[in-house]
Amino acid sequence: GVIADFTTQVAPMVPAIVVHITNEVEKRGLTETGIYRIPGSEKEVKALKDQFLRGKGMPNISQTCVHTLCGTLKDFLRSLKESLVTHLHWKDFVRAVEDPEDSQAALYQVITDLPQPNRDTIAWIITHLQRVAECPDCKMPASNLAKVFGPTLVGYSVAEPEAAVMFAETKLQQMVMEGLLNISSEYWSTFINIQDENLYPGTKPTPENALSTNRKSSITGGRRRSILMRTPLTVRDTPGSKHSRK
Repeated sequence: GVIADFTTQVAPMVPAIVVHITNEVEKRGLTETGIYRIPGSEKEVKALKDQFLRGKGMPNISQTCVHTLCGTLKDFLRSLKESLVTHLHWKDFVRAVEDPEDSQAALYQVITDLPQPNRDTIAWIITHLQRVAECPDCKMPASNLAKVFGPTLVGYSVAEPEAAVMFAETKLQQMVMEGLLNISSEYWSTFINIQDENLYPGTKPTPENALSTNRKSSITGGRRRSILMRTPLTVRDTPGSKHSRK
């Protein structure tokens, strides 16, 4: 399916598998060298993804190898029919990062043009990766993370690229990914904190303190747990949808 098949219709639209894994990685993995670069067991990654997407309830991942968790997140993104930046907007993202005048402003515009499930999920993953990049023990600066996540989060301009296209677009993927990672966490938090008023009536989002570097902000507290409780683990079937199972 596409990313929207795995989210609710209530913001922030982020799949439970993404929320659950990033929370656990941040809890136990920020002292691991080379996270997201060192591969997890292929067999364990496949089994865990199947548990998330085909099982009933939330799998217990408190003891799961961190590299398996990271591999599962990457494999989930890789398995989507379309990358998070979408084929429609892929060239817009490339043009934005190549803008000599104001690349960041151009990126802001194309980000807001994305479907909400794509935009919210990108915001969630980018803030997570920014924390990984900030941790010296991980030895995974933004440039390394851009190489790892370029193929899955940014992808290619077409669904089935030929070898020549893949070769030509790999560097562009990394440029887009680095551009996204260089945008401030405060900007991204405006998307993933948008529902705080609904979860906690009478309160308003406060982006300036929503993303503390020790990850004990509202994002990892009750609000994240609330998202987990109302986010489907499996593909959401809707009548008449091309993704609906018979």
